[in-house]
Amino acid sequence: MTRTPKLGTKRVVFVLGPPGCGKNTQCRMVAKAFGFMYVSADQLLRNELQSAGSQYKARIESYMTDGKVVPGDITCRLLERYLQSARKINFLIAGFPKNEENREAWNKATKHKADVEFILCIECPEDVCMDRCLQRSSSTRNEDFLEILEKTITTFITETRPTIAYFESQRIIHFVNGNQSKEKVFEQIKKIFESYDIHPVGK
Repeated sequence: MTRTPKLGTKRVVFVLGPPGCGKNTQCRMVAKAFGFMYVSADQLLRNELQSAGSQYKARIESYMTDGKVVPGDITCRLLERYLQSARKINFLIAGFPKNEENREAWNKATKHKADVEFILCIECPEDVCMDRCLQRSSSTRNEDFLEILEKTITTFITETRPTIAYFESQRIIHFVNGNQSKEKVFEQIKKIFESYDIHPVGK
């Protein structure tokens, strides 16, 4: 089941799921256990917002404020820059692609540069995801935060779900139950990685 990346290419695992499903927590655990580098597409976009003189700042801000998906040409350029700057070849990318436009932009931008090994989707009920997001945020009484969160969850349902369905039709996506302890979620993910002959570092 394992595939060897072409010489000079990066090996990528996409990690998808609604806000609050535990993507970032699991990516950190997987990165540590398996020696992958982990990057959050959303964090790259937020970092770009803080970058002085960024040519993308206004566009990113307008999309993220409305809870909409940032166009793939922007996100892919940031991801490509990150992948090229890193010495490792194995990467976890959380929160991407968010829709079909993102997926197509990735295929165009990274052709011959990166191979997607497989996709993980962490499933979790919407009410649980909402509660988790509210518990970890310092802005729970901020109406703007709640509005953006609701829009982001809606966007996941309307735009990301069809992309997940596409990956499912290609039989390259694995679903994980995220509505349990982080340790139990990780055990599910660990078995998936091992099924691709990817094992924890040092084992």
